[in-house]
Amino acid sequence: MRFDELEYSKHFNFSLWKKLLKYVFPYKKNLIILFLLMAFIGGIDAVFPLFTKYAVDKFVVGKSVDRFWLFCVILTAVGVIQAVNVRIMILQAGKIEAGVPYDIRKIAFKRLQELPLEYYDHTPTGWIMSRMTSDIRRLGL
Repeated sequence: MRFDELEYSKHFNFSLWKKLLKYVFPYKKNLIILFLLMAFIGGIDAVFPLFTKYAVDKFVVGKSVDRFWLFCVILTAVGVIQAVNVRIMILQAGKIEAGVPYDIRKIAFKRLQELPLEYYDHTPTGWIMSRMTSDIRRLGL
């Protein structure tokens, strides 16, 4: 029995990505939260240089320590808020990254169960499992 490996091109296939998007739709809530957090985190990141400017102008150039403690408290609070937002963003991205390949694996396994036995006479089972595992893992990256 001879079995040839299938060769696939490296070009970007829009229709394939369109098909894969249907597996992301169950995670729409997670995606919305993820995008909102990314925008919020970006906004906070844009504010940090303003904090630095204020600190230099007020405390270094102005040689004043008046309300320095308040500045430190606000800066710390913004930093903690940023850290919490980043943590939540990572968790949301992780749910999507783990969930989509899991769903695809379930569907692929179900499809393999529905194939006729003749398919397994012509295709080595190890190749099927290796191919399914590596292709789905590549989607997750």
